[in-house]
Amino acid sequence: MSLILLPVPIGLADPAWMPPVVIEQYRRLAYFIVENVRTARRTLKAFDPSIDIDRITFFELDKHQRQDASTLLAPALAGQDMGLMSESGLPGVADPGGFLVAEAHRLGIVVHPLPGPSSLMLALMASGLNGQEFCFHGYLPRKQPALQQAILQLSKTIERAPTAHLFIEAPYRNQTLFQAFLEGLAPETGLCLAVNLTMPEGWVKSMPVKSWKKVPPPDLHKQLCVFLAGNLL
Repeated sequence: MSLILLPVPIGLADPAWMPPVVIEQYRRLAYFIVENVRTARRTLKAFDPSIDIDRITFFELDKHQRQDASTLLAPALAGQDMGLMSESGLPGVADPGGFLVAEAHRLGIVVHPLPGPSSLMLALMASGLNGQEFCFHGYLPRKQPALQQAILQLSKTIERAPTAHLFIEAPYRNQTLFQAFLEGLAPETGLCLAVNLTMPEGWVKSMPVKSWKKVPPPDLHKQLCVFLAGNLL
């Protein structure tokens, strides 16, 4: 019995981004834990149109409340392999499935992570910031003055240590967060935007805050964006 952690391409269900070993697991598994059944079914069909969706049993995660993990993991406890899918990227990383992985360990279920695209790691690779020491913070506070205070504290932290700091935001609030970084970070601080990675329109740009202020602001509205801040190498 295993819980197999299955990556999903970022933005596009393109099998070209998946190692063959991952596609094979998608083909063979009969039980999946997913965030959304409809998009999961669509992703499986994009990977391989010959997959018989009707033979698959889906267990859907509730994003609003924590469910009983043993119920979701019932097939694995009965000796079956299960797949855990994210909507995009890697299960358990900026993803609601992390508690299931922890429960699988407690219940003695073998956990198998499989390789695939991670917007966080791709962004760090392309940022020119410190790849030896980094911290993913998730979301910053949504409202002022808490957002401004958090960024001012971040700026002080960056002055003291070379750590790269990674953040994400709801796509419709990207522009607000970008402007808050320009206002709250020191002029020499490196700021990287990694947008729509692995997608045809994807791009990465990294430069000091003072340089960002000299160019027209990019259109980040409703884009998939990872923000990175730190000292450029």
